[in-house]
Amino acid sequence: MSENIPLTLSLPDELVADLRARVAAGHYTDEAAAVADALRSAFATDAAFETWLRTDVVKALDEHHRDPEAALPLDQVMGALEHRRLERRGHA
Repeated sequence: MSENIPLTLSLPDELVADLRARVAAGHYTDEAAAVADALRSAFATDAAFETWLRTDVVKALDEHHRDPEAALPLDQVMGALEHRRLERRGHA
């Protein structure tokens, strides 16, 4: 296991309260473990987002540049997104 290095940081009151509540509830052994877990999660999310941008988004953009006429009209895209949003909320 890697060495722990002391670090001092300041957090807003509401984050400290939530952090302490999670430790008190037994989700983490201490505040440092909770912060480390949150950072690992944030770093993993960032990495996944970067991968998505570099693969799916770049591929879609390349396809659009090759054939711009194949793109869907904006109103159709927005309508599909709104329908999807309503479905997720159970309103469709």
